[in-house]
Amino acid sequence: MFCEITKNWRGKPLVSHRVIIELIAATSTKSGLKIQTTLDTGRYP
Repeated sequence: MFCEITKNWRGKPLVSHRVIIELIAATSTKSGLKIQTTLDTGRYP
């Protein structure tokens, strides 16, 4: 799926987490697979 994501955001500035999440969420494949995204704001040691 990463290949499809990178094709979708190619040439677009990744200026914020929101932009990245929206671009990932707008990704789908020719067969109709769609991606759901959320921002994990947790802190991990």
